[in-house]
Parts: sequence; structure tokens; C-alpha cells
Amino acid sequence: LPREVVSFQVPYCQQVEIEGGGSIDDRELIEMSDRVENLSEEFGDSHQAFNQNYFADLSFLISGLMFGVNGAVQKKFTVVRNLVANKDRTELDRTLNELPDILAGSP
Repeated sequence: LPREVVSFQVPYCQQVEIEGGGSIDDRELIEMSDRVENLSEEFGDSHQAFNQNYFADLSFLISGLMFGVNGAVQKKFTVVRNLVANKDRTELDRTLNELPDILAGSP
């Protein structure tokens, strides 16, 4: 197959914004994804579970561990819908404010 077919990457969301400003491009996202994949492969069976259950998505794994898989999916849909449809950051800001308590193990 031609190289452009084999190495094709679907462009990531072009409207990704980083809290506090700045930006990240597809090349950086792909490099980070490749590093996560390489590290994960060292864990054998756990690597396969990561790929199957979390689609090799480190942020989904972390969110799933924090909110449960269903809770992480629901939260993502709610946050994205509110941001895209209404530019409403209420759920995103509430979640970000809760993170220190969640990470500390508080209810």
C-alpha cells in the first residue's frame, strides 16, 4: 500500500483548548498516544484489557477509575454537549473543582 495510506491519521479535534491557554497539535497528541501504547505493552494481559475496555485512551482510563466507566462516558457527553451547544462550562468547571476531593478520596 502507498505510504500515505499506511501512515494516514484522522485529524484530532481542531478546536482543542488547554485550560490556561496554549495549544497542542496532532503531532504532539500522536506522540503522547504512542508513548502510552509503548508503556502499556509492557504490562501484557493488562495491556489487552486497557485496549479493549478503555480503547487505549489513557484519559478514559483515568476518568473511568475516578467516575466509573458509565459515569465517565455520561460526564463526557454532558460536558461536550454543554460546551458545543451552549458554550456552557458549568459541568466542566464543577468537575474540575471536584477533582482535588476525588483524588484525595473524599466523597
